[in-house]
Amino acid sequence: MTNQLSKKIMGRIYAIYIMRQVFSYTTLKAVLSLAALIELYIAVSWGNVFANMPEITNFSAFYNFSTFAVANTAPLVQISLVIIIMLGIAQIIRLLKATQPFQISTA
Repeated sequence: MTNQLSKKIMGRIYAIYIMRQVFSYTTLKAVLSLAALIELYIAVSWGNVFANMPEITNFSAFYNFSTFAVANTAPLVQISLVIIIMLGIAQIIRLLKATQPFQISTA
C-alpha cells in the first residue's frame, strides 16, 4: 500500500515539476524568440535585403535604409522585430542586474 501511495505522490511531484519547467518565464522567452526568429527567416528575403543595403560605414544611408525597410514591411515582421528587441533588452537588463560590482574587502 505505501509503495503505491509513494509512486502516486512522486508521479504528481514529477508532473508539477515538469509543468513548472515548461511554463517557466525562461522557457516562454526562448520559445517566443525562436518563433520570432523563424518568422523573420521565412518572411524576409535576406538576399534582397543584403543586395540593396548600403555600406554600414555610411551611417546616414544605412539608418535611412533600415528605418524605411522596417516601416514598409509586413506587420507580422514588425511585431517579430519588436519581440526580438524587447527580449534582447530584457536579457541585457537581467545580465546587468546579475553582475555585482567589484568590491575590495577590508577585513
